[in-house]
Amino acid sequence: MVNKYEQAAHTLLTENFVIHKYFSSGMSGRAWLGKRIIRAPQPKSPRSFQILAHEVGHIVQGNIKPQCLEEYGAEVFSFEQMKRFGFKIPKRVKDVSDRHISYGLAQALNRGIKKVPAELKPYMKFIKTDTIHTVGMCAGERYSTTKKWYHI
Repeated sequence: MVNKYEQAAHTLLTENFVIHKYFSSGMSGRAWLGKRIIRAPQPKSPRSFQILAHEVGHIVQGNIKPQCLEEYGAEVFSFEQMKRFGFKIPKRVKDVSDRHISYGLAQALNRGIKKVPAELKPYMKFIKTDTIHTVGMCAGERYSTTKKWYHI
């Protein structure tokens, strides 16, 4: 018997010409943009549908730089689809989404992003900063460096 999440997923996939070729056993997903193929869990709950919609969102929006902004866009797309199909968004699903976006932003900060996109500034409150001290030898010379490390 097809549940309401599977029905909505079928509609979403068909409308956007996406193939749900691979079913993941856990709660994770992947999108292959050029092939319009996704891997996502079987949509049986709000969270599994949100993951599937997130992966469809990647295909719909295409590549966006920086990567953290692409992840944010896919999350926004997934929540728009949940609202569109009349699904409630549980607090747990929203919390996992916030953590996912914050993690991506922390990675971008560690890689040296110059400016945090305006859409992502609210997620800075979830990010912690540590100072890392490194001491070593290079070409017979002792060196010491200090840098910030961002994490959630």
